Amino acid sequence: SNADYAILELLIRDVTGKPFPTFMQETILGPLGMTSSTYDQPLPPDLRARAAIEHDHLGEAVPGDRLHTPLRAAGGLWTTPSDMARFVIELMDSYRGKSQQVLDRAMTSEMFSAQIGIPQNPLADSAGLGIQLSGEGKDLSMVHTGSTFGSTAIVWAYPETGQGAIIMTNSATGSLLRLETLIGIARVFGWPLEPGP
Repeated sequence: SNADYAILELLIRDVTGKPFPTFMQETILGPLGMTSSTYDQPLPPDLRARAAIEHDHLGEAVPGDRLHTPLRAAGGLWTTPSDMARFVIELMDSYRGKSQQVLDRAMTSEMFSAQIGIPQNPLADSAGLGIQLSGEGKDLSMVHTGSTFGSTAIVWAYPETGQGAIIMTNSATGSLLRLETLIGIARVFGWPLEPGP
């Protein structure tokens, strides 16, 4: 939940003595080459010049182009699909024992293990650590969705096979579009993805 990640953000700051954006840059974003990603708010000028303008539920541009959240660990990451793919690929490589650049295999194995069940969820049947899960073996999939006042995103990946997709929209009404796009990708690649009700 967002509140839990807000607490983790404070814990990281208290333990390391560093601002959360600095800690994330040094431990995740920098090492993975995520050069179009930041937790800085507002966006630095070089990234702001390339950022899409968000749109609200009525299709109107968000005033000032961007809204900011004080909870940076819970929705404060500014990124691109390519940068997010770098992160997800690293997680999957770690899970398969091919990399330990950010997290070791024991940690990613824990992340990709069911911690609690999620009844009546069309995308997943359990929650791992920070992600939702469905299936097992080569059909194990992880999903993480997100949205702000003017954007939506979904990360879908198969850790055993290293396949996946990152879909982002710059509209608060992009939820259906991201799922339709994901279903289309799944059909093309033969992924075991069942559309929800």
